[in-house]
Amino acid sequence: MANETVHGSNRPYQLQWGSSQPGHIVFLVDLSGSMEDKIDYVIEALQKTCQSIVTRCISGTQVKNRVSVSIYGYNYHIVELLKADALGLAKAVAVARKGNQPMFDKEGTAKPEYQTCMKMAFDKAKEDVEQWIAQQKAQGKTRIPSPIVINITDGQPYEGDDLTPEETFNKTRLAAQAVMNVSTDDGPVRIFNVHHDPGITDPSLSFPASQPTTSDHMAFLYQISSPMYEDLLASAHSFGFTDATIGSHCMISNEKDVSRVASFIEWGSSK
Repeated sequence: MANETVHGSNRPYQLQWGSSQPGHIVFLVDLSGSMEDKIDYVIEALQKTCQSIVTRCISGTQVKNRVSVSIYGYNYHIVELLKADALGLAKAVAVARKGNQPMFDKEGTAKPEYQTCMKMAFDKAKEDVEQWIAQQKAQGKTRIPSPIVINITDGQPYEGDDLTPEETFNKTRLAAQAVMNVSTDDGPVRIFNVHHDPGITDPSLSFPASQPTTSDHMAFLYQISSPMYEDLLASAHSFGFTDATIGSHCMISNEKDVSRVASFIEWGSSK
């Protein structure tokens, strides 16, 4: 998406999520083997985010269908961790809270293992948002908010030992761009990326206004992250991301601070 459209007269992302025009969020969670020492706080951040989503959907004593959520884990295959409307999400949160247990099982469906096959994850996200948009149209909805995809990873994409890193970046980039080419009248689907690796010594980067030149991986993440628009700028600042500006890309990379990882995930779902 070109940055010059940010200031155009036909501004995208003006539809507010609500019962008559619910939004949709897709979370993609890296479940490669290197995530083993990070999965606990990722699950905790996702659970907190789900609770926040449910809270925003409560009106009086009712849970309004203001948003639906899909959460997929990925390594060498895709696993559906959760797929629910607001009421289903509220039930899942309540069950976890009642049992004093995490919503996702790190020894079962959310077990980190194998490689980071990220292209497959974006292919699944495209399928998911296209199905959701088709369902909204089938229900007679004419005002459909654009979905948001949030990708959570600790490493670089992998597509096999026979491909170079550049070839892998290109294949994954094309898959992500295909997601961002899906559109509603509200605008193209947006992708937000959070790359977290507490052990890395390289400096962290958040909401860059131009493509990074110091790292091929940062440049790749920049290319597959959507630019910031007015609809989420104030909330980004309120979550502590004061470096976010109109047109900066919605990503953090080499993040070492767990609290900022959690804040980014929650911010991305806060529309």
